[in-house]
Amino acid sequence: MELLEEGNVNLYAFSEIVTKIYLPDINFPNNPNAFPAPVYKTGFQVEYFIKRPNEDVATDIVFSFKRRAIRYFSDCPELIEKINNKTFTSANIPEIVTFYNDYCNDELLRD
Repeated sequence: MELLEEGNVNLYAFSEIVTKIYLPDINFPNNPNAFPAPVYKTGFQVEYFIKRPNEDVATDIVFSFKRRAIRYFSDCPELIEKINNKTFTSANIPEIVTFYNDYCNDELLRD
């Protein structure tokens, strides 16, 4: 995994190229004996994980995004509000971690 952001919460990314196979609908009205050819689609997939320095295991933030993000960042009401009103979604995970590290960390909250 690659470290993308370091701070009170570290952001890691696991990237891979994925090929998916899609089988078209087998109902061919013009030629019922024809067998459909599979369609291959290749794309780049990124999975994000977050981890505080005192934690042993990184958390998959993509899976069940909203529920996990709200629980993980529960100490930052401003960030929770942005997740709830969809300013931040699963498409914004790097920005969420940056926001948390810049505006929600313990040192800034004490100032």
